[in-house]
Amino acid sequence: MHLRAPCNLNAARLNIAIVLGAHILICISFVNCVVVHTKLGPVLGHEYKAHSTAIYVFKNIPYAKQPIGELRFQLPLESEAWKSENDLNNSQPVYCPQVSSSYIKSSSHRVVGQEDCLFLDIYHRKEKSKEALPVLIYFHPGRFSYGSKEEYRADFLLKYNDMTVVIPNYRLGILGFLSNQDSSLPGNLGLWDQRMAMKWVHQNIEYFGGDPQRITIAGHDAGGASVGFHILSPLSHSKYPLTDLVKN
Repeated sequence: MHLRAPCNLNAARLNIAIVLGAHILICISFVNCVVVHTKLGPVLGHEYKAHSTAIYVFKNIPYAKQPIGELRFQLPLESEAWKSENDLNNSQPVYCPQVSSSYIKSSSHRVVGQEDCLFLDIYHRKEKSKEALPVLIYFHPGRFSYGSKEEYRADFLLKYNDMTVVIPNYRLGILGFLSNQDSSLPGNLGLWDQRMAMKWVHQNIEYFGGDPQRITIAGHDAGGASVGFHILSPLSHSKYPLTDLVKN
Protein backbone atom coordinates (compact mmCIF):
# COMPACT_ATOMS: atom_id res chain seq x y z
CA MET A 1 0.00 0.00 0.00
CA HIS A 2 1.47 3.36 -1.05
CA LEU A 3 0.78 6.59 0.75
CA ARG A 4 -2.11 8.67 -0.49
CA ALA A 5 -3.00 11.96 1.11
CA PRO A 6 -5.72 14.60 0.75
CA CYS A 7 -4.89 17.58 -1.43
CA ASN A 8 -3.48 20.81 -0.10
CA LEU A 9 -6.43 23.19 -0.29
CA ASN A 10 -4.50 26.42 0.38
CA ALA A 11 -4.36 27.28 -3.33
CA ALA A 12 -8.07 26.59 -3.69
CA ARG A 13 -8.92 28.84 -0.74
CA LEU A 14 -6.70 31.56 -2.21
CA ASN A 15 -8.59 31.43 -5.51
CA ILE A 16 -11.90 31.81 -3.70
CA ALA A 17 -10.55 34.75 -1.71
CA ILE A 18 -9.32 36.57 -4.82
CA VAL A 19 -11.94 35.81 -7.44
CA LEU A 20 -15.50 34.60 -7.06
CA GLY A 21 -17.70 33.23 -9.81
CA ALA A 22 -16.06 30.95 -12.36
CA HIS A 23 -13.14 30.17 -10.06
CA ILE A 24 -15.48 28.61 -7.51
CA LEU A 25 -16.04 25.66 -9.81
CA ILE A 26 -12.29 25.16 -10.09
CA CYS A 27 -11.83 25.29 -6.34
CA ILE A 28 -14.61 22.80 -5.74
CA SER A 29 -12.90 20.39 -8.11
CA PHE A 30 -9.72 20.69 -6.05
CA VAL A 31 -11.55 19.40 -2.96
CA ASN A 32 -12.15 16.04 -4.66
CA CYS A 33 -8.55 15.14 -5.24
CA VAL A 34 -5.72 12.97 -3.97
CA VAL A 35 -1.93 13.08 -3.83
CA VAL A 36 0.01 9.92 -4.68
CA HIS A 37 3.59 9.78 -3.42
CA THR A 38 5.99 8.07 -5.83
CA LYS A 39 9.77 7.64 -5.64
CA LEU A 40 10.14 10.54 -8.10
CA GLY A 41 7.80 12.88 -6.25
CA PRO A 42 4.15 13.53 -5.39
CA VAL A 43 1.48 13.52 -8.11
CA LEU A 44 -1.85 15.31 -7.84
CA GLY A 45 -4.97 13.50 -9.02
CA HIS A 46 -8.43 14.93 -9.56
CA GLU A 47 -11.78 13.21 -9.37
CA TYR A 48 -14.48 13.41 -12.02
CA LYS A 49 -17.51 11.33 -12.93
CA ALA A 50 -18.26 9.63 -16.24
CA HIS A 51 -21.04 7.13 -16.90
CA SER A 52 -21.87 7.28 -13.16
CA THR A 53 -18.32 6.08 -12.37
CA ALA A 54 -16.03 8.12 -10.10
CA ILE A 55 -12.59 8.31 -11.71
CA TYR A 56 -9.24 9.71 -10.63
CA VAL A 57 -7.07 11.24 -13.35
CA PHE A 58 -3.41 12.13 -12.86
CA LYS A 59 -2.45 14.58 -15.61
CA ASN A 60 0.86 15.54 -17.17
CA ILE A 61 3.29 13.26 -15.36
CA PRO A 62 6.77 13.61 -16.92
CA TYR A 63 8.05 10.18 -17.93
CA ALA A 64 11.25 11.54 -19.54
CA LYS A 65 13.45 14.61 -19.56
CA GLN A 66 11.90 17.12 -21.89
CA PRO A 67 13.43 16.95 -25.42
CA ILE A 68 14.51 20.56 -25.76
CA GLY A 69 17.86 22.24 -26.36
CA GLU A 70 20.64 19.67 -26.60
CA LEU A 71 18.12 16.85 -26.10
CA ARG A 72 16.22 17.73 -29.28
CA PHE A 73 16.55 14.91 -31.85
CA GLN A 74 18.10 12.69 -29.15
CA LEU A 75 16.92 9.48 -27.52
CA PRO A 76 14.74 10.13 -24.46
CA LEU A 77 16.33 10.16 -21.01
CA GLU A 78 14.67 9.15 -17.75
CA SER A 79 12.72 11.84 -15.92
CA GLU A 80 14.28 13.61 -12.96
CA ALA A 81 12.61 13.78 -9.54
CA TRP A 82 10.46 16.71 -8.42
CA LYS A 83 9.72 18.02 -4.92
CA SER A 84 6.07 19.07 -4.93
CA GLU A 85 2.89 18.25 -6.79
CA ASN A 86 2.83 21.97 -7.58
CA ASP A 87 5.95 21.42 -9.71
CA LEU A 88 3.76 19.57 -12.23
CA ASN A 89 1.33 21.26 -14.58
CA ASN A 90 -1.79 19.26 -13.79
CA SER A 91 -4.36 21.07 -15.90
CA GLN A 92 -2.98 22.55 -19.14
CA PRO A 93 -3.58 20.47 -22.29
CA VAL A 94 -0.26 19.30 -23.76
CA TYR A 95 0.32 18.53 -27.44
CA CYS A 96 3.61 17.69 -29.09
CA PRO A 97 4.35 20.08 -32.02
CA GLN A 98 2.15 19.34 -35.04
CA VAL A 99 -0.06 20.87 -37.69
CA SER A 100 -3.54 21.21 -36.24
CA SER A 101 -5.98 18.69 -37.66
CA SER A 102 -9.30 16.96 -37.09
CA TYR A 103 -7.60 15.13 -34.21
CA ILE A 104 -7.47 18.43 -32.34
CA LYS A 105 -10.66 20.14 -31.27
CA SER A 106 -11.11 23.68 -32.66
CA SER A 107 -8.73 22.88 -35.51
CA SER A 108 -7.57 25.80 -37.63
CA HIS A 109 -4.74 24.23 -39.67
CA ARG A 110 -1.92 25.94 -37.80
CA VAL A 111 1.13 24.69 -35.95
CA VAL A 112 0.26 23.92 -32.35
CA GLY A 113 1.94 22.25 -29.41
CA GLN A 114 5.12 22.50 -27.38
CA GLU A 115 8.40 20.62 -27.48
CA ASP A 116 8.34 19.86 -23.75
CA CYS A 117 5.53 17.37 -24.25
CA LEU A 118 6.70 13.99 -22.95
CA PHE A 119 3.99 13.52 -20.35
CA LEU A 120 1.48 10.79 -19.63
CA ASP A 121 -1.94 10.64 -17.99
CA ILE A 122 -3.12 7.89 -15.64
CA TYR A 123 -6.76 6.94 -15.04
CA HIS A 124 -8.32 4.56 -12.54
CA ARG A 125 -11.53 4.23 -10.61
CA LYS A 126 -11.79 6.13 -7.35
CA GLU A 127 -13.05 3.00 -5.63
CA LYS A 128 -10.05 1.16 -4.20
CA SER A 129 -9.33 -2.37 -5.37
CA LYS A 130 -8.19 -5.10 -2.99
CA GLU A 131 -5.47 -6.16 -5.42
CA ALA A 132 -3.17 -4.55 -7.96
CA LEU A 133 -5.01 -3.86 -11.21
CA PRO A 134 -4.12 -4.80 -14.78
CA VAL A 135 -2.66 -1.93 -16.77
CA LEU A 136 -3.46 -0.77 -20.30
CA ILE A 137 -1.08 1.60 -22.10
CA TYR A 138 -2.84 3.22 -25.07
CA PHE A 139 -0.89 4.88 -27.91
CA HIS A 140 -2.93 7.53 -29.69
CA PRO A 141 -3.48 7.59 -33.49
CA GLY A 142 -2.48 10.30 -35.95
CA ARG A 143 -0.21 8.85 -38.64
CA PHE A 144 2.81 9.64 -36.45
CA SER A 145 2.22 13.29 -37.36
CA TYR A 146 -0.54 14.56 -35.07
CA GLY A 147 -2.71 13.63 -32.12
CA SER A 148 -2.27 13.70 -28.36
CA LYS A 149 -3.22 12.06 -25.09
CA GLU A 150 -5.57 15.03 -24.67
CA GLU A 151 -7.97 13.63 -27.26
CA TYR A 152 -8.62 10.39 -25.37
CA ARG A 153 -9.83 9.45 -21.91
CA ALA A 154 -10.56 6.16 -20.19
CA ASP A 155 -14.19 6.83 -19.26
CA PHE A 156 -15.84 4.02 -21.22
CA LEU A 157 -13.15 1.45 -20.36
CA LEU A 158 -13.44 2.19 -16.66
CA LYS A 159 -17.21 1.97 -16.75
CA TYR A 160 -16.94 -1.75 -17.52
CA ASN A 161 -13.44 -2.71 -16.32
CA ASP A 162 -11.55 -2.24 -13.08
CA MET A 163 -8.13 -1.39 -14.46
CA THR A 164 -5.48 1.30 -14.70
CA VAL A 165 -5.21 3.14 -18.03
CA VAL A 166 -2.14 5.11 -19.13
CA ILE A 167 -2.07 7.40 -22.19
CA PRO A 168 1.31 8.96 -23.11
CA ASN A 169 2.34 11.63 -25.56
CA TYR A 170 5.23 10.90 -27.91
CA ARG A 171 7.15 13.04 -30.38
CA LEU A 172 5.60 13.39 -33.83
CA GLY A 173 6.50 14.38 -37.36
CA ILE A 174 10.00 15.71 -37.99
CA LEU A 175 10.82 15.96 -34.28
CA GLY A 176 9.80 12.35 -33.76
CA PHE A 177 10.83 10.50 -36.90
CA LEU A 178 13.37 12.46 -38.98
CA SER A 179 16.62 10.52 -39.43
CA ASN A 180 19.90 10.71 -41.33
CA GLN A 181 20.76 7.20 -40.13
CA ASP A 182 23.55 8.21 -37.75
CA SER A 183 23.83 9.19 -34.08
CA SER A 184 23.08 12.87 -34.71
CA LEU A 185 19.58 11.97 -35.92
CA PRO A 186 18.94 8.39 -34.81
CA GLY A 187 15.32 8.33 -36.00
CA ASN A 188 12.12 6.76 -34.68
CA LEU A 189 12.36 8.94 -31.59
CA GLY A 190 8.60 8.74 -31.16
CA LEU A 191 8.88 4.96 -30.77
CA TRP A 192 11.75 5.40 -28.33
CA ASP A 193 9.53 7.79 -26.37
CA GLN A 194 6.90 5.07 -26.20
CA ARG A 195 9.49 2.63 -24.87
CA MET A 196 10.51 5.12 -22.20
CA ALA A 197 6.85 5.58 -21.25
CA MET A 198 6.48 1.81 -20.92
CA LYS A 199 9.60 1.66 -18.76
CA TRP A 200 8.26 4.43 -16.53
CA VAL A 201 4.95 2.63 -16.16
CA HIS A 202 6.69 -0.64 -15.33
CA GLN A 203 8.71 1.09 -12.60
CA ASN A 204 6.02 3.35 -11.14
CA ILE A 205 2.52 2.09 -11.82
CA GLU A 206 2.34 0.24 -8.49
CA TYR A 207 2.06 3.63 -6.77
CA PHE A 208 -1.22 4.12 -8.62
CA GLY A 209 -2.61 0.67 -7.82
CA GLY A 210 -1.47 -0.96 -11.07
CA ASP A 211 0.26 -4.32 -11.46
CA PRO A 212 3.65 -3.94 -13.22
CA GLN A 213 3.50 -7.62 -14.20
CA ARG A 214 0.19 -7.24 -16.04
CA ILE A 215 0.72 -4.54 -18.64
CA THR A 216 -0.94 -4.56 -22.06
CA ILE A 217 0.00 -2.15 -24.86
CA ALA A 218 -2.67 -1.13 -27.35
CA GLY A 219 -3.38 1.56 -29.90
CA HIS A 220 -5.28 2.61 -33.01
CA ASP A 221 -3.93 3.63 -36.42
CA ALA A 222 -0.34 4.79 -35.75
CA GLY A 223 -0.78 3.63 -32.18
CA GLY A 224 -1.70 0.14 -33.34
CA ALA A 225 1.24 0.08 -35.74
CA SER A 226 3.46 1.10 -32.83
CA VAL A 227 2.35 -1.95 -30.87
CA GLY A 228 3.35 -4.14 -33.81
CA PHE A 229 6.74 -2.45 -34.07
CA HIS A 230 7.43 -3.01 -30.38
CA ILE A 231 6.46 -6.66 -30.58
CA LEU A 232 8.69 -7.24 -33.61
CA SER A 233 11.65 -5.22 -32.35
CA PRO A 234 14.63 -7.31 -31.13
CA LEU A 235 14.95 -4.77 -28.32
CA SER A 236 11.61 -5.94 -26.97
CA HIS A 237 13.01 -9.43 -26.47
CA SER A 238 16.42 -8.56 -25.09
CA LYS A 239 16.23 -5.39 -23.01
CA TYR A 240 14.35 -4.40 -19.88
CA PRO A 241 11.49 -3.73 -19.45
CA LEU A 242 9.76 -5.00 -22.58
CA THR A 243 11.04 -8.55 -22.26
CA ASP A 244 8.55 -9.31 -19.52
CA LEU A 245 5.80 -7.23 -21.11
CA VAL A 246 5.95 -9.05 -24.43
CA LYS A 247 6.23 -12.49 -22.85
CA ASN A 248 3.21 -11.82 -20.67
